[in-house]
Amino acid sequence: YDPETDTWAATAEAGAPLARSGHGAVWTGREMILWGGLTAARGTPGSGGRYDPTTNTWRPTSQVSAPMQREGHSTVWTGSQMIVWGGTDGMDANRMGAPYAFQDGGLYRPADDTWINDAVGLEAPRHLGHTAVWTGTRMLLFGGVERGTTVRSYDPTTRAFELTSSAGRAPESRTAHSAVWTGSEMIVWGGYGLDHTPLESLLDGAGFRPETGWRAPWLLDDDLGKGRAGHTAVWTGREMIIFGGIYARATSALWGTGARYRPSAGAARPAGPAVPVPQRTQLARERRIIH
Repeated sequence: YDPETDTWAATAEAGAPLARSGHGAVWTGREMILWGGLTAARGTPGSGGRYDPTTNTWRPTSQVSAPMQREGHSTVWTGSQMIVWGGTDGMDANRMGAPYAFQDGGLYRPADDTWINDAVGLEAPRHLGHTAVWTGTRMLLFGGVERGTTVRSYDPTTRAFELTSSAGRAPESRTAHSAVWTGSEMIVWGGYGLDHTPLESLLDGAGFRPETGWRAPWLLDDDLGKGRAGHTAVWTGREMIIFGGIYARATSALWGTGARYRPSAGAARPAGPAVPVPQRTQLARERRIIH
């Protein structure tokens, strides 16, 4: 999609990766790298692809030493490497439908198409709705089904996890929230509670700095709608913009609204003109992934 001309062009199909869902993707500055997700070949090393929009061509990522195939993992770009972490193998009837949660990951270097399969684990897996941001020197992980309000820092240079400050009032435990890095702090917002309860109380967010901990959670104005999960969030350089998601009280409703939050102003406001009210739809598959 070219926003300057407001036009779409199809990506090439030749050499494209296998069809999949629940994968991750990063932009390197030259190409998009996607990896993981569930394909028909379960129980195999995860596959991926590299797409160059200038030449409209695909090429595969190496599977040598790649982590096992998974969905719901996190993916960040460091400037030279893609880091993937956590996730699950999806539903397995042999385990009565319980997904296996990974507590490992890998580092992929596109310069020489190589993987470092990093088995250094956390004290428990991160999966189903956790978030990861890249600070410029390390990856911060937050939330997810297993980890509550803890934040862990991963340094790809030492390939080790470190403790972060626990000072301040942490936000409630959550999954399917959003997280962005502003250049100085990680901002998390929204999501579902770990017990799958409605999260109107999670119409909130908080800022986290690795050295000093959390700053007080902030609350969106009531006219911005109720809590939501599975929404998207981006950082513009000055503010965070959120959009969409699933209504936390009735998970079959989608939001067609958004909001903008500027940390310097300490307040959020609606994004753009009025948009339609939530529309009902069937989201059985999405609910399973998020929960």
